[in-house]
Amino acid sequence: MSGNMINQAFIDEDEGPEPCDVMEEDHHDCPLCQLNSSDPILSKMNAMEESMTGQVSAQEIYRTLYVFYRHQKGELERQGMSCPEITEEQIAKHYEKHKINLKNIVANEIFLANEMQVHFRACQIATRDSNGRKTLDSKSVDQWIRLSKHKLDLVKYYNSLAKQKVGQPVGIKPYEFN
Repeated sequence: MSGNMINQAFIDEDEGPEPCDVMEEDHHDCPLCQLNSSDPILSKMNAMEESMTGQVSAQEIYRTLYVFYRHQKGELERQGMSCPEITEEQIAKHYEKHKINLKNIVANEIFLANEMQVHFRACQIATRDSNGRKTLDSKSVDQWIRLSKHKLDLVKYYNSLAKQKVGQPVGIKPYEFN
């Protein structure tokens, strides 16, 4: 794709913004959304998903959660308790569409900022004048610097999220009596 085509893909000044349909997600059909949030199996699945995010691919996380759920379901059925049937696809949909994962959101924002920087670098920062000389557009350079600082702030925030321990037991301090 040439630089001119990239510009056209990002900004079409003559036509204005292109309308898009708003997609509404229905959480009523999701068996994981219907489970009680204090359900121990769901709590463990949420902790597993948070701890694996950024370490393992999303599809591997969903597969692992599905295997875990099937094992827990089998244990409950052996005890005579009923448990809803949940597929790997339903688990993937739940964690992609119905549950917010801050690490994933921040990671996606970092990737987007990086793509925007690539576009700025390729198409807007340096341009050739009619004599063939390259010149820098100071406004575009300023925007690139702001975008770079924003991306670095996001990386710092992402790293702080990655350092947080998920699902670690917290020690209980004894009461002090006078």
